[in-house]
Amino acid sequence: MPYTPYHFGPSGLIGIALRRWIDIPVFVLANVVVDCEVLFDNMYSPGWPVHQALHFHTLLVGSFVGAFFGAVMYYLSWGRKLCEKTMKFFGLPYRADALKMIAAGMLGVIFHVLIDSVHHIDVQLFWPWRTDNPVWRYWAGGNFANADQLREVMVGGCLICWAALAVWYGAVVDMFRVRRQKLTEIRRSRRQAFEGA
Repeated sequence: MPYTPYHFGPSGLIGIALRRWIDIPVFVLANVVVDCEVLFDNMYSPGWPVHQALHFHTLLVGSFVGAFFGAVMYYLSWGRKLCEKTMKFFGLPYRADALKMIAAGMLGVIFHVLIDSVHHIDVQLFWPWRTDNPVWRYWAGGNFANADQLREVMVGGCLICWAALAVWYGAVVDMFRVRRQKLTEIRRSRRQAFEGA
């Protein structure tokens, strides 16, 4: 994608949907980590292609990068604290778990690479076995004339995901707020029953 924040809509939406199995902050932040390759390429070898300098935008290397990022976020205390503060800020319950964070890092990078493989022709998804992009070729119909239209569809889809994320996030936060109120009422009634006995 032209800008990493476009990825936050789809990744946030999937993160909220799979919040029981993956770590939302790590899943979303993995989208930033994988695009460090583009910054590196722009600094040290500017020009096209921009997704091949370190091969982060491949399923093979990207999986390792994501797993490493998830492990770093768990095993360094500042990483866990960042995730905890982020989730607290957004009003969602959170508990750090090593396996969930490593899986979230891997899946976050893979998801980013899959989106980019539709948007950018220079992504080598199956490197080192293939150096072309069969996913882009399939969606563009093998025709460069369709590239701009394909990019517009991808950006539009990401913006729709942002809107859906906002609605779903509101519903999830409201659900947790109601659940918290009910638990508080239950604890209060138990305390009153205990004190009255």
